[in-house]
Order: sequence, then structure tokens, then C-alpha cells
Amino acid sequence: MDIDRGHPDRSLTLHSMAERLRDTFQEHGFELDEGPAVPEGLASSELAVVAAHGGLLPGGFYFHVIANDAELKAAARRFADAIRGTEVVVLFVCSGGRVDSHPMSNSTVGLVKYALEAGCKCVVASPWPLDSRVPSHWLPAFLAAWESGKSVVDATFEANQAVKTRFSSEQRDYLAMAVYGDGLRTRAPRSGG
Repeated sequence: MDIDRGHPDRSLTLHSMAERLRDTFQEHGFELDEGPAVPEGLASSELAVVAAHGGLLPGGFYFHVIANDAELKAAARRFADAIRGTEVVVLFVCSGGRVDSHPMSNSTVGLVKYALEAGCKCVVASPWPLDSRVPSHWLPAFLAAWESGKSVVDATFEANQAVKTRFSSEQRDYLAMAVYGDGLRTRAPRSGG
């Protein structure tokens, strides 16, 4: 899904992913936004799930942009501003978890770094291109574990194992989703119950 490589089936990838996840989203009370812009209202959420194409700069270095199947392209920092303050962000974005050394300083650059700088507490993302079929196996297992009170890192482990047993035993698939930031974060307790 690296947009700089001109994926031939790019026009259908995100739509197909959304269709495979539609029941999961409904079951867990997510609002699905397939609009042509970065959704409003992501900031300060408890949990946000984002699927998009990831793009690197020419030459294959440095995460640069996220995009949808149509015309939306958003710079990594602009997108990080849109998710500002979100507790846990799951990014089904190719190379969204990639962290590169800054070319001019003793620092790093990447979407995950920008999200953490914007106040997100924890980000789960793939540091390399992600097979678009992984999310439909990964997300239901992650949400089940997360909603049962498990930490992000434990829920991610269970979800990665679900990918391994139900979809692919290739490490690039079942180890794609990695945790950055506060992996011990758990779901906020629900009141009134």
C-alpha cells in the first residue's frame, strides 16, 4: 500500500478493508467515516482506528503522507494534529510505524513520533507495508482483549497471534502491528454499570 509505488489495486484497497471490518465496527460501536477528508472528532478519543495508505518520500526513506483511495493526501504532521490527545491509536497504514533517524539532528521522524508528540498516549502501527487482509483478523481479536481489560501490549500480542493462526504465519504479517508509547494502557473504566 505504499502510495509512492502506485499500487495497482489501490482504488479498492481501503473500501475492501472497510467492508471486511464493517461488522466488527458495528459490534464495538465505532463510527465508520469513509469521507474524502481526515475525519473530524478523532482528537482526544479513547481509541481511534485509522486505515489509510502510507507514503514514503522518493528513495524509500521517511514517512511522508497518508492518503485515502481517492484524492486525500495529508502530511504526517497534519494527520498527527487531527489525532491530538487520543489515548490509543491503531494505524492500519503501511509504514505508519516506521521511525527514521532525522537527517539533520540527533532525533527521529515518522508518523508515530508525531502522534506521540501530539499527546497520543499509545500508537499501534506497522513499521513496514501491511497486507490489507491483516486488519480483518487482527482488529476483532484486539478489541475483544482490550474490552476485557487487557493492556494495549497484551491485546496486540493476542491480535498478532490471531493473525498467525487465522491468516498467515509469515512474520511480516503476524508481527506487523507493533506498540509505541504506553503499552500498559488499559481501557478506561466504564461508569454507571
